[in-house]
Amino acid sequence: VPAVPDQGVWATLFLTPPGSTLRIYDAAPDAPQRRCLALHPFLIKEPVVPLSASFSAPDPEPAWWQAIWNLFMPPRLTPSTMS
Repeated sequence: VPAVPDQGVWATLFLTPPGSTLRIYDAAPDAPQRRCLALHPFLIKEPVVPLSASFSAPDPEPAWWQAIWNLFMPPRLTPSTMS
């Protein structure tokens, strides 16, 4: 069944060592406005470990204005790694 706009909810789950939280919103994170409908803090018995680097998001591309700005910035001198 395809998704129907403006129906359903968006849930986010935050897992941290001191405690965890489930939040339910009326829209996705990229919506211009959204409202938190419910907040459920809870404890978990299992250990929480940091996310592996292989699952982290890639660095975002620079905004168009940053790319233009970089055209006019003087080059940065970096030490040579050649010996």
